[in-house]
Amino acid sequence: MKIDKILTVLETQKKDLQSLLEVMKKKQEALVSRNNSALEEIIKQEEKLLLKIQTNEEKRLDSIIEIYQKLNLSNNDFKISNLLSVLKGRADEKQLKTLQTFNNTIKGYISEIMKLNKQNMFLIQHTRQFVSETISAILNTTTKSLIDKKG
Repeated sequence: MKIDKILTVLETQKKDLQSLLEVMKKKQEALVSRNNSALEEIIKQEEKLLLKIQTNEEKRLDSIIEIYQKLNLSNNDFKISNLLSVLKGRADEKQLKTLQTFNNTIKGYISEIMKLNKQNMFLIQHTRQFVSETISAILNTTTKSLIDKKG
């Protein structure tokens, strides 16, 4: 059985996710340093990568559907782990091992991306809160005093 197509798709997906991870690290650095010009450029890169990842994900799904059709199977589970189970004993062991390696690597990248995304969202939310509180203090629209007047 030929699974070269899905291996090629997964190789591209791995590279794109690795690039996204690097971009997100740069984004975090730009957020922390409040470098708005760098942040704008990084967001553009991130958007391009997300589009590529989405397109490649569609190719991955198409490849899995094609494999299931060649095996005369109807399956609605498009996880690589499920595909590995289906292909066990039906495909070359070397290709299956490569497929498993891609699966593990991609899962690792996705986990790191989700972690960074969560951290970046935290930074953004706290920056927004800080800006909002600063504006309120400047405009004196809060009932709290900016400085404690004890003493």
